[in-house]
Amino acid sequence: MSLDRCLLWCGLLLPLLVACEAGTGGKAVNFDMTLRPVAGPDDDDIGHFVNDRGWGITLDEAYLCLGPIYLWENPPNLSVLAGRSPLDTLSSWLVPRAHAHAGDVFFAGGQVFGEYREQVVLDALGPGLDLGTVEGVEGRAQTFSMELSFPLGQTPGRAALDGHQAWLSGVARQGEQEVRFAAGFDFLGSQLDRTIAEIPVDAAVTDFGRFDISVRPSAFFRGADFGQIVTAPDDEGRVRLTPEDQPHVQMRRGLQRHSSYDARWRAP
Repeated sequence: MSLDRCLLWCGLLLPLLVACEAGTGGKAVNFDMTLRPVAGPDDDDIGHFVNDRGWGITLDEAYLCLGPIYLWENPPNLSVLAGRSPLDTLSSWLVPRAHAHAGDVFFAGGQVFGEYREQVVLDALGPGLDLGTVEGVEGRAQTFSMELSFPLGQTPGRAALDGHQAWLSGVARQGEQEVRFAAGFDFLGSQLDRTIAEIPVDAAVTDFGRFDISVRPSAFFRGADFGQIVTAPDDEGRVRLTPEDQPHVQMRRGLQRHSSYDARWRAP
């Protein structure tokens, strides 16, 4: 057999061998999942806070399209725990584009202990969403991932995104300066670009528990300096931020940053 043919057969058989060896394992379980906006420890409330550049920010709107969501077996990479953004670490992760199935094995993420396959539009200034009951496998999840997805036609609330995957608007104030802003964010590149991966969690997944995901809007504005805007305001005095504006760059990073999100497992 030629070397080329041998390599071809190895490439075809390797996924099957991995799947057979890994198996699904674990007891099949069902549990609830929620998405909830939360304020940071130093925030006045969810939509009113001062960022690390000294800008007082009051949000009028904050919408994100999220999903699918996966709970993973493996712990985060050390680079994530050190505070690097997902774009700096996702090269070592391969989150599946197609539907995963609880119990499958996917590269560095390890076993999938739970999955929410749909997408939802979250009002990050609202009361949150109950995502219902999801399927999973009993075991300990040490990370979870979410996709900042493009809203499909039937996704409820998609109009609030103004054609984007995330939408933020409000007023930023510092001293005598006041900036009314709005910004849409798109993550239309690779799967790595739109996946928030390796978010640390400690979840002993069991039947009838609940996985509560927290979204902290103030974290999206870390590093945003509204004194560094090159786009002119519109006729109503509002700046529609673009990627040329420093706050847009920082807010985009904040949306992708794993530390903008958290989760807790609630035992039944």
